[in-house]
Amino acid sequence: MVLGNLNNLIALRTKYGPTQAFVVETFGRTAIHSVRVGMSHGADVHLGDFSSSYSAQLSESFEEAVPTDVLGKLPNLHYFASVSGGRRIKGRFQIIDPDLGVTAADRP
Repeated sequence: MVLGNLNNLIALRTKYGPTQAFVVETFGRTAIHSVRVGMSHGADVHLGDFSSSYSAQLSESFEEAVPTDVLGKLPNLHYFASVSGGRRIKGRFQIIDPDLGVTAADRP
């Protein structure tokens, strides 16, 4: 019940099956469009015997927005997030170095 009431979800790398299933279900499915283009031409030894063709095919399939196997392979500090409004984000947490820009003379 608690997990179902979450408005925001941040998923780091996880290898635990039930957690992966929950994250995949939360992110839902998305449409994947693919275009297949074909072109051919041919000529004969006789002058004027030429043919050509062009074709394009658009197909759509619905796949998981975040595949299960990807959740177990995320690099360190990378995440997927689902925030209020249905927005999905793939991001990386920044490492803040407190000593960045500090010279040896500035240290106590």
